[in-house]
Amino acid sequence: MEIIIALTMVVFTTWIIAKACDGFEIAADHLGRNMTDGVKGATINAIGSSMPELFVTFVFLFFYANTTGFAGGIGTTAGSAVFNTMVIPALSILIALKMFRLSSINVSKKVILRDGLTLIAVEFILIITIGEKLEWWHGMILMLLYVGYAGYMLFAMRKNTHKEDASNADEEEEDEEEEIKSNRVISLLKLDLEYAVIGGNKLTTSNSWQLLTVATIFIMIACFFLVEAAELFASEIGIASYFVAVIIIAAASSVPDTILSMKDAKKRKL
Repeated sequence: MEIIIALTMVVFTTWIIAKACDGFEIAADHLGRNMTDGVKGATINAIGSSMPELFVTFVFLFFYANTTGFAGGIGTTAGSAVFNTMVIPALSILIALKMFRLSSINVSKKVILRDGLTLIAVEFILIITIGEKLEWWHGMILMLLYVGYAGYMLFAMRKNTHKEDASNADEEEEDEEEEIKSNRVISLLKLDLEYAVIGGNKLTTSNSWQLLTVATIFIMIACFFLVEAAELFASEIGIASYFVAVIIIAAASSVPDTILSMKDAKKRKL
């Protein structure tokens, strides 16, 4: 019985993460409307879609503050990395070409080369700096590398900002009025976060940040119960939490990455 409850919780929390991801994507699209696809994907989308892994790791570390907690966090991160590099690209291509019946998908070789070389460089630095144990400065090095990477992309993007200002101004005028829906309370219960936060108002920078925050909070809460369900499932079948984290939690926490990638593929952008 406990196994069924645990699996039900996993499915339910995954659904919550997926629904919250819809609101997150809408807010992220508006906030990153002046960014190029490669920059927005590597900053706003990447940070937001990685929130589940971050929250899951926090839950493991703070609520299971021992070797089990650390192993669960590492397992989730490692499993998500495999899922992100193998499953998501495959799903994005197959769904875009088959379900949406696209003839082709535009792939930016510049973005793939830039991100691929950056990933290889970061992994190399991590390999040569890690010894027999992890220290606080290992994490600091990785954070500084990402800050430098994001800063470089934002700086490079601003060189072309003046050429794109006129076209971006026109896009804000093209928003259509939304249909009348149920009140915000019902929308919140349905996890229609866009209407629950914004209502029938026009999407602005201010309410986009509000929507982004609410979506992140829902993802955070869902991740807490996702970890609890995974721990229950692991204890019932008698295996270590690490293996459940690598397979189940990694896949569930990668839902935002999957959804955002599939929608970008639908737009013929990878």
